[in-house]
Amino acid sequence: MLRRTIDLRSDTVTEMSAEMRTALAFAVTGDMLYGDDPYVRRLEESLQELFGLSAVWMPSCTMANLVAVNLLSRGAGSELILGSTSHINVFERKNGALAGGMAYKEIRDSAGRITVKDLENAITEESEFFPQQAGVAVENTHNLAGGRAFPPDHLRRLCEIARRRGLRMHLDGARIFNASLALDVPLTAWRLSGLGPDSLSVSLSKGLGTPAGAALLLKHTDDIPRAHRVRKALGGTMHTGAGYLAAAAVVLLRPERYAEVEAQLAADHRRAKWFADELEQIKGCQIVSPVETNIVYVALVIPAATAVGELRKQGILCSILSLHAVEATASLRDSTPLRFVFHRGILDQDVLRTVEAVRDLLEMAGTGRKAISKLA
Repeated sequence: MLRRTIDLRSDTVTEMSAEMRTALAFAVTGDMLYGDDPYVRRLEESLQELFGLSAVWMPSCTMANLVAVNLLSRGAGSELILGSTSHINVFERKNGALAGGMAYKEIRDSAGRITVKDLENAITEESEFFPQQAGVAVENTHNLAGGRAFPPDHLRRLCEIARRRGLRMHLDGARIFNASLALDVPLTAWRLSGLGPDSLSVSLSKGLGTPAGAALLLKHTDDIPRAHRVRKALGGTMHTGAGYLAAAAVVLLRPERYAEVEAQLAADHRRAKWFADELEQIKGCQIVSPVETNIVYVALVIPAATAVGELRKQGILCSILSLHAVEATASLRDSTPLRFVFHRGILDQDVLRTVEAVRDLLEMAGTGRKAISKLA
């Protein structure tokens, strides 16, 4: 009998709940361009209550980050300081250069954070010889660091340096819900009593299961009209369609129901750590980064492409995402890590099945036997 597919490639594959589907199906929407869609307005109000920052709905977190970069820009050729392995730099195609004329200045962000010293060293004096620096972008949780999170106090120190040098700060918080839970801090902590980042992007699909969408949270209300204008220029004004997507998110993100979101994310984190603990007991398998949230990077002694292919035949999907710095033993140093991301669609039995599949695969490789794919 065929078993269901276990999709651990990303938490972007999280599906809507039945309640979300019902809300979407029966939503009566308006045109968001005119500001009369009730669900977009309600979602923005809910996010403002949760985070203490004004919210502007966006079709995706990539667009939310791009709008934020445009808001901090000081004109074509101005410079954005950001981590070399950050999502904005690596996976969003440096789109601030394409749509905004921004230059990117990369600095180290090992273990998922930019250090105070490195940020201070990256800021240049105003001069006709150098690009005019406009702002700083940081990521929390940090994808390529294995979903690691840094606390609000670290963000505060970075914001203080940026402000002192006349720079704005953007926080790519695509998984900020995961960071808040892992650090046991409220969502309002990221505004740092009004002294925090100028903008914060939040994904509503990763782990939460909304059909699409993100939010750009803003500290300054005069940034809201500018955000609307840039969103329109980028094609993000979705007229009545936005209301259906927002209706699904409203179901989950009403402040009185946020405890349900936390409970689900806590289950994701628990399964990720359990999975990592089990894999650490298997010879030829090493966890690359400490598991703090819902992302697990695993280095194997067999080629990553082989492992992914064999797991796929068994109905288990994962990703290959090369890290810039792999802290592994000599036997594993040349392995490209696999990424497993936990979300609402993953159950305890899926963890056990995936651990067993990895163990069998490595045992077969160790004995020189040809891997025989099980019936998926």
